[in-house]
Amino acid sequence: MGWQSEGRFRFRHQLPFFWLWEAETQQGKNDLIIWFNGGPACSSLLGLFKIHGPVTFPRTATKPQRNPYSWTRAANVVYVDQPIGTGFSSGTSNNTDNEHNTAAVVKWLDSFFNVFPEMRSKKIHLMGESYAGIFLPYIAEEIQAQKSTLKAYLSSLSLGDALWGNWAAMNNVAAFAYIDAHRSNFGTNIASNMYDVLKQGDKDCGFPAVRAQIKYPPSGPIRIPGNPSGGNFKRDFPVPPGYIPDNCDFGGGGTDTPERLAYIMDHTGNDCYGVCDPSDAAYNYYSSPTLNRDFLAYNINEHGYAGLYCDGSYIAYLNRADVQAAIHAPRIDFSACNGVLSRTLTTNDRKYHPQPAAYTIVPNLISQGVKVHIFNGVLDYVIPHIGQELVLQNTTWAGSQGFSRPPTSDVLRNSKGQQVSQGREERGLSYYTFHNAGHRVAQDEPEGALQWLMKVVVKGSNVGLIVGIGGVYGGEGW
Repeated sequence: MGWQSEGRFRFRHQLPFFWLWEAETQQGKNDLIIWFNGGPACSSLLGLFKIHGPVTFPRTATKPQRNPYSWTRAANVVYVDQPIGTGFSSGTSNNTDNEHNTAAVVKWLDSFFNVFPEMRSKKIHLMGESYAGIFLPYIAEEIQAQKSTLKAYLSSLSLGDALWGNWAAMNNVAAFAYIDAHRSNFGTNIASNMYDVLKQGDKDCGFPAVRAQIKYPPSGPIRIPGNPSGGNFKRDFPVPPGYIPDNCDFGGGGTDTPERLAYIMDHTGNDCYGVCDPSDAAYNYYSSPTLNRDFLAYNINEHGYAGLYCDGSYIAYLNRADVQAAIHAPRIDFSACNGVLSRTLTTNDRKYHPQPAAYTIVPNLISQGVKVHIFNGVLDYVIPHIGQELVLQNTTWAGSQGFSRPPTSDVLRNSKGQQVSQGREERGLSYYTFHNAGHRVAQDEPEGALQWLMKVVVKGSNVGLIVGIGGVYGGEGW
């Protein structure tokens, strides 16, 4: 591994935490990835230690191990904890909505370049996942607006399994179609009567007619139903017994009756789900605590929430006093996500309604020469790939609407020759899906994700040249 620098430098009354890693290859020296996790208010050290950093915590690992598919093989990478109150970042801040957070991140970036002037001249790639799809395009837009001051070149924006389009299109309109297409993955988690109710609800909401307009090329603008979830925010995490109100719990004492299921799909007088909200309804059924279900929305092939996606070994590691001292972090109780700040941000984002980036921001970035890359795991139920495809085919960029051909023509294979991804690039925008990945693509498909990064984003070398890297890194020095 190359050199690294981590810690905090004072920015006004704030101390944002970052961890910068040098590129491990010569061809990666000219690129800088700035990585943001979603949440909102989730530490980007999650990205470092669980997704694509030089050292990661694989399943059941108690010490960090060298990652042969680290994204530092393609570029310099800096992981940023933002907004203030996230991870190891601290200080006083009013960054509790998208507008204030955007301004703060761009001002911090200028300070970062002052501390590391050699990074200012790199090709910059803003990258993030999940909720970053809401805030990261705004940061890209502000960087472009201030490029004469920043004297920095934004090369690309990449959004993985991210909420960058109309919420209804990305989630509720796509929900049943996704369940239907991947029914075998859900196994015993779906009973026939529940399937029938979701199918009928999907039909009653008029969603099949919306999805039928996903064509290549599209025949015209696609009308998306307005806010069918009634303002409810999708639950991304399983909920413990007693949290879901009785009339919202699909368990119903262990009996699934068509009448009860139909009631839950009926929004009239029901504060559990909004109008036409099959996504939350289905999710709460799959994860119903009274039915002892075992469903993980982030990856429908995973079972048990204490598995690959939720292992907390890296959190225990980052809470060690010697580790915090070594990385110049404050002596605090580190947590992956700040729940209080997350609720504040999501509440304010719903209040101020930041416009989805697909409407104008992404097309404007492309018109300014910034490449945009969308990627998604096929096994992700939180942000289903069908929703991504609906948004893409309803987005106009570089003079045309959507892709002219299905995004399947470009194929990525791993070193064994197995196909791991397919996609397409047109007019400055690319879209790739990863067959065996869920919400965190590089965690589930590390070799394929690195190949995509090298070939699509930074246009680097062939991932087939990568060889395994031995060695386990741990102990008091880590």
